[in-house]
Amino acid sequence: MKDHFIRILSGFIIAAVYVSFFHFEGYGFVRFYLFVLAIAFMGMFELFRMFRSEITWKVMLPPVLISFIWITLVYGLSLSAYYNTSPVPEGLTLLVSGISSLSLVTLISILPILAMFSIGYFVILSEESKTIQDLGLTFVSFMYITIPLSTVLLIRSEESGVFLLWFISFAVSMSDSMGFVFGKLFGKHKVNWTLSPNKTWEGYIGGFFGQNLMVILFYYVSSSLFDVPEIGYGQLSFFAGMIYLVSVLGDLSESRLKRGAGVKDSGSLLPGHGGILDRVDSIIFAAPFFYFILRFYPV
Repeated sequence: MKDHFIRILSGFIIAAVYVSFFHFEGYGFVRFYLFVLAIAFMGMFELFRMFRSEITWKVMLPPVLISFIWITLVYGLSLSAYYNTSPVPEGLTLLVSGISSLSLVTLISILPILAMFSIGYFVILSEESKTIQDLGLTFVSFMYITIPLSTVLLIRSEESGVFLLWFISFAVSMSDSMGFVFGKLFGKHKVNWTLSPNKTWEGYIGGFFGQNLMVILFYYVSSSLFDVPEIGYGQLSFFAGMIYLVSVLGDLSESRLKRGAGVKDSGSLLPGHGGILDRVDSIIFAAPFFYFILRFYPV
């Protein structure tokens, strides 16, 4: 009972902190950027700790540096896009003007530079027996954590960015919750995947329809209370279904990483929830996919 109470209480605190960064007033976009940066850094640290017994600043410097550069560039793009349609706060005019020349080409062209830096750094400074491991962890952390997390900045820069962040966060949360509820209540037929042996077909299928229903209800309640973009129920159901599928994939992927490392949780930072990666494993898969489908089905 005590463990459940701690889990619920910390869950509310996590949600409150997370949501508090959605709304931008003045320098709010800077706060959101720093929040995403902090989550990425902590997630990378947890990933390295799972597979490496000793962590030093020399080992963490390349992943931290390339993640900082990437997220900062994406922040620049999203900031420029956001203030194209919103007034620039006093004091940010020079910053916004300075990054307005950033483009997707700039972002892509820096990737080989970051790769060469990481390879050269570890070849020269890493222990010979750890070179490949450190390089692998650096690139995995960049592809698995940094790039996907940076897309939440792009989602927030959309015209309906606050609502879209609320939407994807709720959809991801319900994907996990509804799957758990239906699995507990009706689960009989095991999926028999070694990486997640307790999952059932009833949990997955019931979770899909339960999450879809909850997302539609969420939109209905939101639209009656706030000014939200108009989304048809067909499009809404499509968004929810796609987010559910990639959220499951994100959950299973992190389970595979933890099994490979021989650990139950990615960390112990969040009481009752494990580590940062245990909380963002689904959103790091859902966010880039959601941003991608928004290019074709804008709201």
